[in-house]
Amino acid sequence: MALIVIAADKGAPGVTTTALALAAVWPRPVLLAECDPSGGDLVYRFPAAQGGPLDPRRGLVTLAVAARRGLQPGQLWEHTQKIVGGLDVLTGVINAEQGAGLATLWGPLGGLFAGITARYLALVATTLPGDSADDIVARDTARTIVLTSAKSAWDYRQTVDGLPLFGSFWDRDAVVPGTGGQEARFVAGAVESSAVAERDLSVQLSGWMLMEAAHSVTAAA
Repeated sequence: MALIVIAADKGAPGVTTTALALAAVWPRPVLLAECDPSGGDLVYRFPAAQGGPLDPRRGLVTLAVAARRGLQPGQLWEHTQKIVGGLDVLTGVINAEQGAGLATLWGPLGGLFAGITARYLALVATTLPGDSADDIVARDTARTIVLTSAKSAWDYRQTVDGLPLFGSFWDRDAVVPGTGGQEARFVAGAVESSAVAERDLSVQLSGWMLMEAAHSVTAAA
């Protein structure tokens, strides 16, 4: 599985069009996630696969609502829709105000996507068929990414009550939440994550998904 990010300076044209074109011709199954905090436009530009409009209430915002209870990888697809042509999309916020309401959640959501990516990379490393040079390189690269990321996340973990506490970023020290500071809460249709992201279940779930991926890769070696 590949995770490709397309970004540009604020107001620069062409990002959505480029992302759609790339997703449309990608040779494997694709999920296009619209993560522009200033507001996306997929719901306005494209009809649903069945011919009606896309549901603006279903997408990144509903995923954020679900995240307050913790997420499993399969739940991501419950918040996606198909546009005409059959492409799966995770529609973004519809305006900057809605994006601001999710401001503190972008980090944890990014971490969760990273955990999901690690799980699929483990599948590439262990099940990708073929004996060509490209196939071998793809498997080796996926394995290296998973194991290197897992080692970094483990090295930078903290320990609380004898158990690992993973950081929201795998390349820096995890922060142990104190007794103060804001905890995750549901406000006006959006989720505000904790002041210390390590407190949130999505961050810890992502870390354990990475460890699970590393175990799968190591066991198959």
